Amino acid sequence: MEKYRARSDNSLLPCGNVKDFVSFWKKLRENVKPVQDDRIIKIRFEDLIYKYEETIAFLEKNCGLKSEDHLKKGQIFNLEKSIQNTQLFRLDNKWDDEIAYIEKELPEYLYDFKTNIWENKKISSNKYGIIY
Repeated sequence: MEKYRARSDNSLLPCGNVKDFVSFWKKLRENVKPVQDDRIIKIRFEDLIYKYEETIAFLEKNCGLKSEDHLKKGQIFNLEKSIQNTQLFRLDNKWDDEIAYIEKELPEYLYDFKTNIWENKKISSNKYGIIY
């Protein structure tokens, strides 16, 4: 979606076409060296949105945190706002060919959305390309 949203001139993603994007992403990931360290916990951002309670419980358990110490819950990370920036590929079928290419070339990085949050919803966007 970076290709279609208003962006600043200093964007780092090559978004002129989907093949350049996929090539860039593959090269980027090839240069990330796996780290084995018990202090590092990997979670998917989408899990914080779609599986919030489960993910928070996992983090609390594995980081030695207490649920009652979770201050400002929902005040900084707003689930309702964040969810609206997911599944943007479903907003218009004109991107189907690009989506299919990304699904074929980068399947290991895609999130398995169980439901379509945009089904039967009216949407609009502002001049910055932010969907609401």
